[in-house]
Amino acid sequence: MKKMMKRLISVICALSILVGLSPHFAAYGMSELKVGDYVLYGRYEHEPILWQVINIDAEGNPLLFSDSIISYKAFDAIELSEDQINDITVNEYRNEYGNNNWALSNIREWLNSDTVIVEYTTSIPSETGVSNGDNAYDYEKGFL
Repeated sequence: MKKMMKRLISVICALSILVGLSPHFAAYGMSELKVGDYVLYGRYEHEPILWQVINIDAEGNPLLFSDSIISYKAFDAIELSEDQINDITVNEYRNEYGNNNWALSNIREWLNSDTVIVEYTTSIPSETGVSNGDNAYDYEKGFL
């Protein structure tokens, strides 16, 4: 289950990145892309990212899917202190793992940020804030 959630989060991350990138493709001479094409576009941790075009909308904007998993990130950090977590009721269980609302999530803020230090509006995805401390990203600059 945990592995499946990690893959789902990776897919969501890869797809959501494209919301801010589509207008840039025409400027880079990529307006002739077709479904199934591969394109190197952008970098993550100094490595180029290989994308596959999986759809093109009515305006000609490509929807891209990363050829491989770029990174594992928590969707959102927990918003309760350790003391509060021990007193969680069944209805508040989701707070142990963070917010499940895309619009308010840490991963959305990170993906759409181009700053060196991301200003998170809620909890911070630090080692103590994410359910698996190995996936903390509070120290990483924004993806864009």
